[in-house]
Amino acid sequence: MIKCRVEGGGAPPATATLAWSLSITGGGVGVMDLYVNGSIVETRSNTSNGNYTVNQGDTIAMDLNMNQCTGGDNYANVSTSGIISEEDCGDNTTASLFTSNYTVQAGDVGTTIYFNAFISCEGACL
Repeated sequence: MIKCRVEGGGAPPATATLAWSLSITGGGVGVMDLYVNGSIVETRSNTSNGNYTVNQGDTIAMDLNMNQCTGGDNYANVSTSGIISEEDCGDNTTASLFTSNYTVQAGDVGTTIYFNAFISCEGACL
């Protein structure tokens, strides 16, 4: 009889898919930094999206900085939705937002969690 030994056994990592997106409209100029466990994993300055694998217990946050409105409207709006919903607005074309942290829960494992960012110039705060 031949016996085999399996190295590194155990359960597979408890992961989830983080689907992130950034939408920039209305002549907004800004940047998004996506953080996982305190480190930047994505930086974008144009409308884009992607996926990132996260583990149970990881922390997720987003930093949005609106630098300028190049259109006719002067109210800078930055907001997030999905796992964290927060917003900021500023007159005179600037706004910034560093969200609170979201911790990946056991119930997130095997699913897709969504984190959406919005940067826009508008005629008023939304």
